[in-house]
Amino acid sequence: MSDRPAKYTIIKRLVQPIIPIKKQLLEENPSHSLRLLSLYRRHLRLRPFISPRADIKQFYTDLVRLRFKENLELRRKQFTTPYAPLDEESIIERVIRTLEIVNNGCVDSSNSIERQIIRNILDVEYANKNIKMVPLMSVEYFKEQLWKGRGLDVVSEPKLYDWVDKIKTSNNSKKKNEQINLLTALKNHYESVASFNEVQKTLL
Repeated sequence: MSDRPAKYTIIKRLVQPIIPIKKQLLEENPSHSLRLLSLYRRHLRLRPFISPRADIKQFYTDLVRLRFKENLELRRKQFTTPYAPLDEESIIERVIRTLEIVNNGCVDSSNSIERQIIRNILDVEYANKNIKMVPLMSVEYFKEQLWKGRGLDVVSEPKLYDWVDKIKTSNNSKKKNEQINLLTALKNHYESVASFNEVQKTLL
């Protein structure tokens, strides 16, 4: 089957979608996991509009899968200040807001804020495959471990964020290399995304 959008498929901007989508989720899905599954599918339906390139569409699909499978609190603990865990209702509302940004990024012009946010996140996550010195929460690591027969819990391993402490150690040393610089840039990126998430109540 082709992943091209149907000839008459139209997506429109979402404006304040939390109340109507949340109401529908509560009516149609009896559990938190089923509500997340429904939102996961909504994200995947945007795949044809992410890019005309097949490789970027596939990468988007893999990244969405990773985000919905990972332990999000592991990532939030590392990069969110101040940190407080989210309850199930807050998670659902944030995933809906995230869907709004991705959807509107697909609808809007290439220079819109939403479009630039999505493009930047995809670019950074794609570049993570160039970091080889440490285990890293990335699409490449996720797919590689599943190919080796690991379970989905592989994305919930705390060791995948040990590199953050490695950067702190390296900052106290004069020894720097290209990989440390890449990790430092990645840490700065994740902290910026985390700050955006807290302000906008999203989970990008």
